[in-house]
Amino acid sequence: PMELFPRLFMEAFSRRHCETLKLMVQAWPFRRLPLRPLIKMGCLETFQAVLGGLDALLTQGLTVRDLQDVSVELLDGSEKPAGLPSMRGQQPFTVTLIIPTCLLCGSTEEGLLHLAVKKREVNYGTWILPILTQFTPYLGRMRNLRKLILCHMDVSRYVSAEQKKQIVTQFTSQFLKLRCLQKLHMNSVSFLEGHLDQLLSCLRTSLKILAITNCALLESDLRHLSHCPSVSQLKTLDLRGIRLANVSLVPLQVLLEKVAGTLEYLDLDNCGIVDSQVSTILPALSRCFELTTFNFRRNPVSMATLENLLCHTIRLNNLCLELYPAPRESYDADGTLCRSRFDQLRAELMGRVRDMRHPKRILFCTDCYPDCGDRSFYDLEADQCCC
Repeated sequence: PMELFPRLFMEAFSRRHCETLKLMVQAWPFRRLPLRPLIKMGCLETFQAVLGGLDALLTQGLTVRDLQDVSVELLDGSEKPAGLPSMRGQQPFTVTLIIPTCLLCGSTEEGLLHLAVKKREVNYGTWILPILTQFTPYLGRMRNLRKLILCHMDVSRYVSAEQKKQIVTQFTSQFLKLRCLQKLHMNSVSFLEGHLDQLLSCLRTSLKILAITNCALLESDLRHLSHCPSVSQLKTLDLRGIRLANVSLVPLQVLLEKVAGTLEYLDLDNCGIVDSQVSTILPALSRCFELTTFNFRRNPVSMATLENLLCHTIRLNNLCLELYPAPRESYDADGTLCRSRFDQLRAELMGRVRDMRHPKRILFCTDCYPDCGDRSFYDLEADQCCC
């Protein structure tokens, strides 16, 4: 009976009967298979077995979709089973797999599989190397993969340079097989530094979304990015937290020129961009006519630079939301925000903006403000924090 599946699964999991686990995943009759509560009692071998079962399902051509972070009722038998015939046919089902550093998940978008790799609170010195090397072959088999998220992946401090190079080569080569990939998110992925070209050269599709955030990149990485054919039709470019203060922004200028006809969302939050760099990207930015959202906050620029930046966005009629930092002159020498000075500078900026165009929404972001204990946002009309 299907009601026995959860208890049998728990028994097979605790006893590490890998072949049984693999077969049970393939025959699972419920809409959810949550493994989060099993993390503490699991091991790499058992999670590999579960992945093997999922891989077998994908090989059969079934669709994994609508995956959520679900509760544990199913494993204690309180969820009622779905009808087995419908689950073995063309109807969608849900499988959630959680292993020490990987979360495989899917969603209903266009009925295709999504995959995310996320950080868990574990010792990467123990887990990241075996998990990444064991997971790599499975990535290449996700032929219908549309969205890939890599988060908090750090191998550099635990492996030699030669090992790192080998791991990165094996991992990035799997992108050659991902011929449906459209959305790529990489957050705090340390092994990208100096190796981004390896990944980019393996892309075989035109990406719609590219997010490389809170990663260390070399100027050579940016050059490779600007010349990559797969990013020429981007709708979203997210570079939050990429430190750009000491590099040339010419590659970014080249990239913006390339995507000017399609780019709708540009995020340069907290990139450390300074006054002398901004002029490099302004001509290209002013031609991004499809842009609807532009985030430039947390960059230490002056009042004059902000005025120049706002002048160059005059013709971007589709802009619905703009986020800028408070001018550098708003702060005292110790970095404390001077509220009266900020209010005066903000009023001047608002007046000049209204003289040039009619913006839909502009927000100015301060650093930590004593009254709120957090960063504060001020729009065109507001005289108080609207965070």
